[in-house]
Amino acid sequence: MEVRVPSETVAKFVRMTVEGYEHWDSPAMFAVMKRDGDKVVPHALAGLAIQPEEYAMAMHATTQQAREECEPYALVLQFEMWKAPDKSVQPPSEHPGRTEMAVAVCMDIDGRLWFAEYVRDEPDKVEEQFYLPQDIPDNVNQARFVKALRDIIDSLRTGKR
Repeated sequence: MEVRVPSETVAKFVRMTVEGYEHWDSPAMFAVMKRDGDKVVPHALAGLAIQPEEYAMAMHATTQQAREECEPYALVLQFEMWKAPDKSVQPPSEHPGRTEMAVAVCMDIDGRLWFAEYVRDEPDKVEEQFYLPQDIPDNVNQARFVKALRDIIDSLRTGKR
């Protein structure tokens, strides 16, 4: 598999998406990225002021519109979430030990996957993960937003609209 943009370049963009995040309580953001030499740059942005269950459909529509003007290279979804140390408390936003996070998830046309998480109360800490397609754990691969990104990437690779 030929990798066209260095992983570090994409990782830097994904990290910048959440690092120092200050727009708490804002809608999620979706970006269709295009290749510009050995860099990736945003081509189309969409604010997702909708329920998370509706993200996949909006992301697909935004990608299809962008596809008319460029060859999408990567997709980035940025959203906020609550994380609780005790998963039995639902929703996590009601747990007394909860943390609020800004998260960015990115998948490129080669199926590589990046995550960056920024915890609201820990301004100097961004957690990052990177997976090659064959190394994505099953629990990550089945996560709703990862699955949505992969479905869109698959449609780009096969030419389906």
